[in-house]
Amino acid sequence: MKKRFAPILSTIIVDFFILGYLLLLLKSTNFNNGITISNILLIAIASGLFILLFTMIYILFQRLKEIKEEEKDDLSKY
Repeated sequence: MKKRFAPILSTIIVDFFILGYLLLLLKSTNFNNGITISNILLIAIASGLFILLFTMIYILFQRLKEIKEEEKDDLSKY
């Protein structure tokens, strides 16, 4: 159980930061003036953060599967 706690906690903390930053980016877009280059750039950055959010969740499930199978822990190699 201890080996599962750290990956889950760190993923939750980082995902909340990414989600907060993502929401701030999307809130700062202003389409009243039409689509501008800055809006396109903000949407591109937000899309990258959205992909990063789901990638971290996927990696968490991979890590939990690895711990469940009790393979040799990656950190113990170093």
